[in-house]
Amino acid sequence: MPFIDTHCHIYEFKNIGAVIRRALEKGVYKIIAVGDDPESNKQVLLIYEKYPNIVLPSIGYHPWEAAKATKEDIEEFKRQVEENLEVIVGLGEIGLDKRFVRGEEKLERQRIVFNVAVELAKEYDLPLNIHSMKTEKEILNVLLKKDITKAVFHWYTGSYEILRKIIEVGYYISVNLSLRYSLRAKEVANRTPLGLILLESDSPYYFKGEYSTPVKVVKVAELLADVKEIDIKTVEYVTTRSAQLLYSI
Repeated sequence: MPFIDTHCHIYEFKNIGAVIRRALEKGVYKIIAVGDDPESNKQVLLIYEKYPNIVLPSIGYHPWEAAKATKEDIEEFKRQVEENLEVIVGLGEIGLDKRFVRGEEKLERQRIVFNVAVELAKEYDLPLNIHSMKTEKEILNVLLKKDITKAVFHWYTGSYEILRKIIEVGYYISVNLSLRYSLRAKEVANRTPLGLILLESDSPYYFKGEYSTPVKVVKVAELLADVKEIDIKTVEYVTTRSAQLLYSI
């Protein structure tokens, strides 16, 4: 069974075709392309049109961008979701960030956008791809209050207590190349059942000097296999099957 990259900012690459070819050569057959705002969402949808069997669009509004969102921007985001329901596989990257975005006014804008995404996810039965930075508890409470059943906490770095609750509910977490050097990332992966873990590149991104592209999820799988002390074929099968189930691929 091939691999799925569940979190890639593919629109940021200049050589998208080469990036996709390299991924396919190494067995990464699906790339979930996240958007970060209405403009990048447009780009993601255009890339999907060019690579419809490989790139799967996930329309989002990153909290860093949501902190600047106007009412018109939010309406555009809603329109993009509702007009592309036949092709999008999820919503995200979406969430809240108190670490890199400071100020109550900006945080409140993030909350408005996040709540819009949650309502859309609920109405259209779409999974949420969540950015939670020092906001894990607040986000979890919103998801539970709204009875959201499909969500993945992208690159989870929160407390083990909240992680335990995330696991109890049955939400996923995604892991990346930080498994190479981060003891916390390794412990999060160790504490999370394999069936609730997804692989991601979060590319393009430098993980302490190592440049990530979608093909790197193969290495992420190897790192996860080491953490779990299991064979990579098991990691490949279980994580791919989980991604297929969550995103209805």
